[in-house]
Amino acid sequence: MTSVVCFDIGGTAIKYGLIQDGTIIDQGKFATDLTNGSLMLSRMGDIIQDYKKAHELDGISISSPGFVDNRSGMIISGNIIDGFNGLNIRDYFQKHYQLDTAIENDANSATIAEHALGNGKGYENMVCMTLGTGVGGGIIINNKLYTGNAKMAGEFGFMFINGIQTDRPEDEILSGYASTRALVESVNKELEEEIDGIEVFDRANRGDALCKQKISDFFDAIAMGIYNIAYTI
Repeated sequence: MTSVVCFDIGGTAIKYGLIQDGTIIDQGKFATDLTNGSLMLSRMGDIIQDYKKAHELDGISISSPGFVDNRSGMIISGNIIDGFNGLNIRDYFQKHYQLDTAIENDANSATIAEHALGNGKGYENMVCMTLGTGVGGGIIINNKLYTGNAKMAGEFGFMFINGIQTDRPEDEILSGYASTRALVESVNKELEEEIDGIEVFDRANRGDALCKQKISDFFDAIAMGIYNIAYTI
């Protein structure tokens, strides 16, 4: 039996679980403190130690935001937790807990999961698009994750779909149109109130014209991104 402690590092929560032979036997989460990376490492360590008391562990697996070098184990950049950028998180956990450790970008991790267990199962080539604060994703080519020379392949959110119309091109990338964040911000700007994504869709389902139009624009942007990705890959 193989037992692996898994962590999904998020901006709101760090989720964790114990997986034995492909089955989740325990899971939980704790709030992310973006200002205190040392505390987050310590909390993750407490989880590992607790599992060690009851199980024979074989390794640690980590899904992390940002640009991650899965070979060296380093978070290169783009992580929002203070102290995590430039950290070789694999070496840290291997040194402190004597367990083999693997780390990968969170969107790439989702892609691996879809390829192994989800909608991409059985396909040699596929892409996965993640929609959240931004638009991310991952690429599988010939049954292998493709990360590119700079470990940034699959960052679909940085593509332009409408050209560059202003002097702030950083606002005109795909993430500015096709992320759930962009959808919510666009709705709230016109409503002059604060509602979340679930409420946007609920109102659209109840016939709210503004929410229906904003969701339609959101879907158009996603479709344009998928179109470009499909013909590129």
